[in-house]
Amino acid sequence: MYIKFGSLKFHFMSIKSKIISGYSIALGVAFAGTSLGFAIGNYYQNKAQQEQQIASYENRLLSALQLDVLYNRPAKQLAPYLQDPEVFRKESSALLKRLQNIQELLAKHNNSGKPATLEDLQTFLEDYEVTVEEFKQRATTFQKTVQPLTQKLEGLETAQQLLINLVKSPEFVAFIEAPDLMGEFYQLVIQREIDAEQALNDAQFLRTQIIVFSFGLSGGVALILALYNSHAIAKPLQTVTNVAQLVTRDSNFNLQVPVQTNDEVGVLATSLNQLIGRVKELMTEKQAYIMQLEQAKETAHAANQAKSDFLANMSHELRTPLNGILGYAQILEHSETMSEEENKGIDIIKQCGLHLLKLINDILDLSKIEARKLDLLVKEFHFPSFLQGVAEICRIRAEQKGINFYYYPNQNLPTGIRADEKRLQQVLINLLSNGIKFTDIGSVTFTVTAQKLSDGHHLHFEVKDTGVGMTPEQQQKIFLPFEQVGDRTKKIEGTGLGLAISQKIVKLMDSQLEVRSELGKGSTFCFDLEVPEAREWAIVSRTVKQGTILGYQGKKYHVLVVDDRWENRSLVVSLLKVLGFEMSEAKNGKEALEKILVFLPDVVITDLMMPVMNGYEFLKYIRSSEKLKDVVAIASSASVFDSHQQEAIDAGADVFLPKPIQTDKLLQILQQYLDLEWVYEQKTTASAQVTEVRKSEEIVSPAMKVLQELLTLVEDGDIQGVVEVAEELLASDVAFTPFAQEILQLANSFQLKQLKTFIKAHIPHHKI
Repeated sequence: MYIKFGSLKFHFMSIKSKIISGYSIALGVAFAGTSLGFAIGNYYQNKAQQEQQIASYENRLLSALQLDVLYNRPAKQLAPYLQDPEVFRKESSALLKRLQNIQELLAKHNNSGKPATLEDLQTFLEDYEVTVEEFKQRATTFQKTVQPLTQKLEGLETAQQLLINLVKSPEFVAFIEAPDLMGEFYQLVIQREIDAEQALNDAQFLRTQIIVFSFGLSGGVALILALYNSHAIAKPLQTVTNVAQLVTRDSNFNLQVPVQTNDEVGVLATSLNQLIGRVKELMTEKQAYIMQLEQAKETAHAANQAKSDFLANMSHELRTPLNGILGYAQILEHSETMSEEENKGIDIIKQCGLHLLKLINDILDLSKIEARKLDLLVKEFHFPSFLQGVAEICRIRAEQKGINFYYYPNQNLPTGIRADEKRLQQVLINLLSNGIKFTDIGSVTFTVTAQKLSDGHHLHFEVKDTGVGMTPEQQQKIFLPFEQVGDRTKKIEGTGLGLAISQKIVKLMDSQLEVRSELGKGSTFCFDLEVPEAREWAIVSRTVKQGTILGYQGKKYHVLVVDDRWENRSLVVSLLKVLGFEMSEAKNGKEALEKILVFLPDVVITDLMMPVMNGYEFLKYIRSSEKLKDVVAIASSASVFDSHQQEAIDAGADVFLPKPIQTDKLLQILQQYLDLEWVYEQKTTASAQVTEVRKSEEIVSPAMKVLQELLTLVEDGDIQGVVEVAEELLASDVAFTPFAQEILQLANSFQLKQLKTFIKAHIPHHKI
C-alpha cells in the first residue's frame, strides 16, 4: 500500500477504506481534544470544590462548639443548689457531662483528618482543648469535695467559698472567655466559606470555557481533516461527473475521462469511457433505425388513412340502402293492408336493419376514437336521477331474462356533476347489458360510491355479475375490438365492440376500465372518475329555446311526487320547487293517499312499480274519487313497452312520461295540462332587437364549418351524427331553431336526398 501522507492521497486504498481512515483520524482528534478539555476543567473544579467543602465543614463544627460553650458558660449557677445535696449532685454531674461533650467535639474537630486552613484557629482549638480538660479536672475535684459538705448545715459556708474559688480560677476564666474568641474566628470561617463558594463558581465557569474551547478547537481540526479527506475522494469523482455532464449536454461522444486512481472511482472512469464508446456506436445504429422508423410511420399513416377512407365509404354505401330499408319498414309497419305474417316479416326486417345500424354506429364510434375525432361534451346534470334512469333501463332487461338486478347507490352521491352524460350513460349501459347477457342464473349488481374532494368528487362504478366468467387468457383480450367470450350462443347477440368502445371512452375521461373474473363464477367490471361538482344543474335543466325559465304566472300549483327512489323524487322536487311550485313527496301509493287527502295537489307524478301499493292501484283510486277527479295524473316509468304505457293510461293517467325523465318534456306537459304561462329571464334591449330582426328572417344558417360538417355526415349516411349536430344548434341559439327543426324532420324521416339538397342550399358556393 502506497500512502503519501503530505497530501493524503491513498491511491491503492478503496473509497470505503479512505473514508473510514480519514473520519477515524478526525473523530480521534475530536475525542482526544474534548477529553483533555474535560480533564483540565474537572481538575480546577474539584480543587475549588474541595476547598469549599473544608470551609463549610469548619463552619459547622465551630458553630456547634460555640453553642455548647455558651450553654455551659454560667458555671456559678450551681450556687442555688448547695442547699439541696441531691439537686446539687445532679446539676454538678450534668455540668461534667457537658464538659465531656465539649471535649468530644474538640477531639472530633482535631482528629477529623481535615486540618483547619486558619492556623490561628487551629492553635486556639488545641489550646482550648487543654483548658477544658483542666477545668473539667478542677470541676470534678470541686464536686467530690463539696458533695459531703452539703450534707451538713455547717459545711455550706465552706462549700460556697470553694465555689467562689472555682469561679475565680484561671481555668474557669479561660473557659468563659473562649466563646468571645470563637465568635471572631466564626466570622473568619464564614468569610472563608464565602470565598470558597466564589472560587468554586469561578472554577466551574473556567471549566466550561476550557471544555467549549477544546471542543471547538478539536472539532475544527477534525472538520478540516474530514474535508481534506473528502476532497481527496471527491476530486476524481467530480472529474468523472463533469465529463458525464458534457457528454449528456453536448452529445459529444469523443470525450474520455482521465483515470487518476485505482479505486472504485478509477473503475467507474474506465467503465464510463467504455460506455461512451458503446453509446457512440449505438448512435450510429440509431440514425439508421430512425430512417427505417420514419418509412414505417409513413407506411402506417397511409394504411390508417386508407382504413379511414374505407370506413367512411363503407358507412356511406351501407347507410344509403339501410336508410331506405328502415324507412320503408317503418312505413309498412303502420299499413292496415298487411297480414299478420307480413307484419312479422316487416318486424324481422326492421330488427335486422337496426342491428346492422348499431354495428355501423359502433364501428364509426370506434373509428372516431382511434382517429381522435371524438370529443367529450361536458355539461351539468342531476347525477342521482341519471344513475336511477340507467338502473331502471337495465332492471327491465334483467327482469325479462328472469335474473335479479340490484342497484346500490352511495348516500354521499353529489346532486349535480359536470361530465359527458351521453358517453357516461353509454359506458354504464354497455357494462350492465354485458353482465345481463352473460348471466343466466343469479344476479347483476350495480354499485356506485362517492368520495368528496376539495374541487369535486371521486366516483367509483362497479358492475358485478354471477355469469359465465372468464379465464385469465380471455381477460387479456376482452377489451379488443370484435372479441367476445363465453357461450357461443351469446356471441351472436352483440357486435363485440361494446367493451372496446367503453374502454376507450373511459380512457378519454382519464380513467381505466378494469375487470376481475373467475370462470364459472362471474365477472366484475369497475372504473373511477374524478368529476367537478355542478351547482347550477337545475338552471341548465330549465333552459329551453325561449331562454331560462324563472317561474310561471298565476296561482301556485301543488305537485305530489310519488316514487320509491329518492333520486327520482329529488330531481323533480329540485327542478319544480325553484320555479314556484309547492312540492310534496311520497314513497309509495299508500303514503301518497294519506298526503293527497290532506294537500289536495293539482298534479301527481307517480312511478308505476312501487312496494306496498303500486302506481296502477294508486291511479285507479284517484280516478274513483269524486274529490280528485280533476287532478292531473302523470305516470312515469322506465318501461319501453307500449303495453305498460297503455295500462297506465287505462288506470287513470293523463299522460305517460318515460324515464329517465327529460326535463323539457316534463315542463311541456305541465304547460299543456295546467295552461301555464312561463316567465323567462329578461334579455337586454340589444338582444331583443336582434331577436326581432331574426324573426323577420325565414331561416338563419349556422357557420360554414357546421354546414360542411352536416354535409359530410349526410354523405356518409351518419343520421345519428346529423341529429346530434342539430340538437347542439337548438341548445346554442334560438335563432337556429327553424334550421335545426328542418334538419331533424328530414333526418328522422330518412329523407337523405332532400336533406342533402336543403344543406347545400345554405352553402354559398352550392347555390344556383
